[in-house]
Amino acid sequence: MARAAFPVIPERPRFLTVPEIAELADWLAESEPVAIRDVGALRAAALRPSLDVDGERIYRDEYEQAAALMHAIVTTRPFLGPLNPALGLFAALAALDRNGIRTSRPDGDYGQRLVGLVEKGLDDVTEIAMHLQQITAGEPWQDPLPPTA
Repeated sequence: MARAAFPVIPERPRFLTVPEIAELADWLAESEPVAIRDVGALRAAALRPSLDVDGERIYRDEYEQAAALMHAIVTTRPFLGPLNPALGLFAALAALDRNGIRTSRPDGDYGQRLVGLVEKGLDDVTEIAMHLQQITAGEPWQDPLPPTA
């Protein structure tokens, strides 16, 4: 039997929970636990990737779901302090990993630029998902991101 060229994606996506996102924040902070500024915003961010309308998922695949999580964390800033932007990208990559989509070390410059654009108003989840897909594939960015400055 030939091996599949792509990782096997679970039939049902597995979403990060509020405690798991909080644990990722603590790990990323590398010090004492990070305080939650707005637990409602954190809950909403954790739930956003799984939203559906009449039984149809709003975010069609794992990349869009991870992009929705990233966007929610970056824009609602549920944790105190400056951690939210980095956590948004980190949580998105962790969500992809949880669903069998592995990535090696992402290019930090492009990750920071993508997060910066989301902070400045990039809200197209499909576009964010495309960039996350390129990160996980280890591809160079097909369209250069504009500078965030």
